[in-house]
Amino acid sequence: MAKFRVKNAALSSDSSVNAPTFRFMPFEPNKRLENNSTNIDFITDGKSLYVCAIDGGVTRDTIGESSNVLLKIVSQGERGRDGDAGKDGEAGAVPEIGAEYIDLGGEKKLALTVGGKRKAMTGDLTPPVYVPVLEDDRYLTWEWSNQDPAVIDLMKLRPLHDRPILLRTNSDNTKREAESCGPANFIQWKYEGDEY
Repeated sequence: MAKFRVKNAALSSDSSVNAPTFRFMPFEPNKRLENNSTNIDFITDGKSLYVCAIDGGVTRDTIGESSNVLLKIVSQGERGRDGDAGKDGEAGAVPEIGAEYIDLGGEKKLALTVGGKRKAMTGDLTPPVYVPVLEDDRYLTWEWSNQDPAVIDLMKLRPLHDRPILLRTNSDNTKREAESCGPANFIQWKYEGDEY
């Protein structure tokens, strides 16, 4: 039986040996490539592997048009058979998602919970609005408040002067066919006996 002895086993680790660098890159049109003692360019189109055949060659728009610059060295083979189907994994835990209204010092908020732990919260769901307030059982005023308005007995309202006040809703006279008057936007008032 013949015996073989390997020479230069440490060639790849010898930094004094002048060897080219192999550079691998995807195909690009109009790319200048090298194949010299310093660099050797390899190109792939995602299927096959090509090497630059002409130092300083420039690729064309496609791999096929660049055949005078690129030499195919590895071709993509036939599609292999599909592998065996894997086993089904265990079903993951379904998080318990909930929502609840909470009252924080007069502010009503909606809290989102996941697994029983609070994750997010809305702003105040009852923002301040102007609400009517009856003062001294005589005057109706409006206050900026986030509290629910109190029930007011309008029969207690009295004019500042001796003459009674007449109230009515305004109308813009844009009534629909089924309406007897247009929509009201304001409460209008005047002293009894006044023209306006």
